[in-house]
Amino acid sequence: MIIMVRTADNRVIHADTDLVLTDTGLKCPGWVDHNYHIGNAILISDVKLPEFWAGGVWSYVDGVWAIADQARYDEIVAQFNVEKQAKIAVNLELLWQAAHDYEYASINGMAIGLLVIGVLQSKPKAMTIKQWSNDIWTLYYQHKLLLTEHLDSTLNDFSSVGNMPYSIPELMAEVLV
Repeated sequence: MIIMVRTADNRVIHADTDLVLTDTGLKCPGWVDHNYHIGNAILISDVKLPEFWAGGVWSYVDGVWAIADQARYDEIVAQFNVEKQAKIAVNLELLWQAAHDYEYASINGMAIGLLVIGVLQSKPKAMTIKQWSNDIWTLYYQHKLLLTEHLDSTLNDFSSVGNMPYSIPELMAEVLV
């Protein structure tokens, strides 16, 4: 990344990969800023931008970033946190729905009642299906913890749990004996 630093106060105003500073202005494909030129600004190449980058918020001196506008920086961080929390909420809803749908695709309606009866009677197939369901929700809670760290990750895949171990007719045969 190339940054343009205003020499009067070391504030970084622009950052892009194709900045060119001339005596008439700062140029980048698609735009020109005539407020900055070789008389009042410098370009520095191969710079890694800080988190919460915004033009005019940061200064850069001798390879060190510093916040130059604390109020604007605080606004940017607050907005980021609001957006992050909103994204987490949406992803949590999607994650729950994916777990529910994965389970519901195999067992629903009357079969849930059969499963409950079979579990209360400690029937082996019913207990195995109960464990399969528990595995789905254990994975759900593991993924839920990861959502705050991996906002862009797709954690809605429950196929690693496998298919329900017995069919509904097999469960019926076991429970309704």
